[in-house]
Amino acid sequence: MKNTINIFLLLLVISVLPMQAQTAGDDFQPHAGTVAIGASANISNLFFNMGTDPQVPSLCARYYLLDKTAIRATFGVNYNNKLDKFNVRDDAAFVNDPLSNKEVIDTKRTIATNYSTSLALQQYFGESKLRGFVGIQGLFGTGSGSVSNTFANPMNAINPKPSSFSTNYLVDDARVLENRTQTVYSVGGGVIAGFEYFMMPRLSIGGEISLNAIYTKAGQTSTKSESVVNGEVVTTDKVTGAGGSELEIKSLGYGHQDFNNQIGVYIMYHF
Repeated sequence: MKNTINIFLLLLVISVLPMQAQTAGDDFQPHAGTVAIGASANISNLFFNMGTDPQVPSLCARYYLLDKTAIRATFGVNYNNKLDKFNVRDDAAFVNDPLSNKEVIDTKRTIATNYSTSLALQQYFGESKLRGFVGIQGLFGTGSGSVSNTFANPMNAINPKPSSFSTNYLVDDARVLENRTQTVYSVGGGVIAGFEYFMMPRLSIGGEISLNAIYTKAGQTSTKSESVVNGEVVTTDKVTGAGGSELEIKSLGYGHQDFNNQIGVYIMYHF
């Protein structure tokens, strides 16, 4: 938390230091009817998680209802499709030659998709290039995921527990083919506050933080597996989790992905 506050203050100082005198004719204040578009950046990724699964920036847009009143929308998506490969013993080769070192490849594919969006009403104050704002926002997010496995050594009555990469057998010697997570939905709302600095008449950077109540409803989880029963391979679908719900109070930054805690900044161009 201390690092988060320090970064926020650093951004504020950096934006104030280069402030130059406003020249005649420059208009740094948007007016009613102005449209702005931009993107967010997660500070925690920039400073702490570089190269370790950074999040994609959220897209954002703003429309000014009045000179100092605007509606703002954000949309973010995180999609991950990961394939892992594992070398395992070739059971057929081992049966023919116990000294065989021949190996085959199993695979594990992990897919996760998350969408998040917000809609806010903002009220601005200040007449210079640096100004502040407060407001309220509504939140909505959804996500799902799955893990699927493929195995080079087939399961059969002769080989009911073939060699496979680790952690794929259940208690009853069933081999996991797929783990599925049903869609998770989140809705919420809260209050926001932040600042914005115009580097140029139409180009601004800003930072935002919010306090929100978020309700999350999770669907059931299930597992698809295979096992040998009475000499035959049987495929089974089984519910492993009934789902549930959660209500939490949490702070978020601008362009929050998956409703994760973060301080975020943004850059926007005004038309």
